[in-house]
Amino acid sequence: MVPVTTLSNHKKSPFPNLLQQEFECFIPNTVWLADITYYATEEGWLYVAAIKDMATREIVGWAMDKHMKASLCCDALQMALARRGNVTGLTHHSASAVPNTVLMSIEHCFEMPALRSL
Repeated sequence: MVPVTTLSNHKKSPFPNLLQQEFECFIPNTVWLADITYYATEEGWLYVAAIKDMATREIVGWAMDKHMKASLCCDALQMALARRGNVTGLTHHSASAVPNTVLMSIEHCFEMPALRSL
């Protein structure tokens, strides 16, 4: 069984790496880390998107589905925003494993200005 993922050119990042591997933060809601993973199940692949607050190390938003489409990431982001409220000044850093096509298509999910980082 092979997972269905989005092909992307990781040599062309749509966003700068604002964190530069400095994963230390002490103020909640200033830096969120996002990633996608997948698991083989008896029913097929399960895709999971998660968003973690770097200061508290808490998973603030997540979503699961049978696909890796932009809606999966949007659902996780919308949960995080609903749970955390106003996050003005947020840096949203996505792992390089998140396909660029997914990253580009979730722009409409943001209801507030945020710095995007990859």
